Amino acid sequence: VQLPDNSDPNGRVMEASARWRVLFMHHPYIHVKGLRFRHSNVSAHTQMGAAVGLSSHSTLEKVDVQYMDFAGIGFGYQKDNGRVLDSIVNNNGSSGINAVSARNFLVRNTKMMYNNTRNFNTNWHAGGFKAASNSYGTIEGSTAGFNKGPGIWFDHARSGMPIVVRNNYVHDNGRGEGAIFFEVSNNGLFYNNVVVRNRARGIYISASDNSRVYNNTVYG
Repeated sequence: VQLPDNSDPNGRVMEASARWRVLFMHHPYIHVKGLRFRHSNVSAHTQMGAAVGLSSHSTLEKVDVQYMDFAGIGFGYQKDNGRVLDSIVNNNGSSGINAVSARNFLVRNTKMMYNNTRNFNTNWHAGGFKAASNSYGTIEGSTAGFNKGPGIWFDHARSGMPIVVRNNYVHDNGRGEGAIFFEVSNNGLFYNNVVVRNRARGIYISASDNSRVYNNTVYG
């Protein structure tokens, strides 16, 4: 072990994560409020995992999820009606929030910032929010900024159900195809977002059908 300041590791306390998750909801209708979650070893067990995983009809409210080694929060595979409200999901190894085949999720008034600290490939999986495999839901009133990758990214989200991205502040994001990136997906609605100072495109609709983009402010 070489520490950042080159000090002697024999004089320090070392911790190694061993559990698959920090919190995994095995049953529906769970409401978690006001907790802080730190550190996980998800990527040693499975790719695309999240340290805090929601079940159907469950809510994370005013939680603070940071410094996980891959994703901070996941909506759960084929789970319904998960919600993340008024929360902080920053400084995670790959992405802040994941959704894989999740249905009718909601992200509201949540900060997703400084994610992809481990520099995963931004053409694969990284950034503030990443949804894939027919996921659909709403992201509103939230901030996605300073991520090393897209701020908000949908990939092969082709369920045909509405995907809504509205009233968000998406700023200063780095590598990736677009700050708001809608890839091989359909039925997206993007409006009233402020999208500023991002490294690549502001809003990128790529190989996607039936999408509407209006009343956004895009600059820098």
